[in-house]
Amino acid sequence: MMDMIGVRVGPGLAVSQYAGFAFSSLGRVGDAVLATGEGGLFRLGGDTDDGAAIAAVVEFPLTDLGAESPSRVRDIRVRGRFEGEMAVDLAVDDGPVRRIAFGPLAGAGRFPVGRGGEGREWRARLENVDGAAFVLDELRLTHVALDRR
Repeated sequence: MMDMIGVRVGPGLAVSQYAGFAFSSLGRVGDAVLATGEGGLFRLGGDTDDGAAIAAVVEFPLTDLGAESPSRVRDIRVRGRFEGEMAVDLAVDDGPVRRIAFGPLAGAGRFPVGRGGEGREWRARLENVDGAAFVLDELRLTHVALDRR
């Protein structure tokens, strides 16, 4: 069977992607998300994938943070509900990835990044560690524009 990707648009235009599954169709009946394939009919939902933790990753688009000159990220600010350990991977230009871990957390949190990274194009990636459940309301990178006189 060829690789399939299912995409679901939920409330508030939140998009979920289902990849790596042997499904031939994906749909919604009432509140249930259903998928079919050679193995039968499946209801997608719950806290585990047949007993295994569910890995989730949010990859944010590349950003220049609205600055015309290079910048340095001072801290990462998040708001939401994070029921276990989470990690934000942060990279600038073609530099190394820095991992900032946090959680559990309910509400807002601020996590310093520290010095050592400056550049133009920033990339952030949020990951739930060991399948921690989470609801992300906001992730913001606060930064300082660097003067290059």
